[in-house]
Amino acid sequence: MEKISVGRAVHFYEADTRKQLVGPFAATVSGVHNSHGETVDLHVCMPDLEEPIDFVEEVQFSPEPKAGCWSWPPRV
Repeated sequence: MEKISVGRAVHFYEADTRKQLVGPFAATVSGVHNSHGETVDLHVCMPDLEEPIDFVEEVQFSPEPKAGCWSWPPRV
């Protein structure tokens, strides 16, 4: 896994009321909780919501898109 640090851009996913995966949302890492970078705090951009920027704490890494987790954006 790439090394995570404050300021890195990642993707964040949520689940809607029907438990369907929603996202990806662009997010910026604002805190790293362990040396492996598996748990981070994020500022998430959600432009369709009333509050377009959300602060989400202690978000776990997932290599695949998963609700409530962050992952690396695909390389283009």
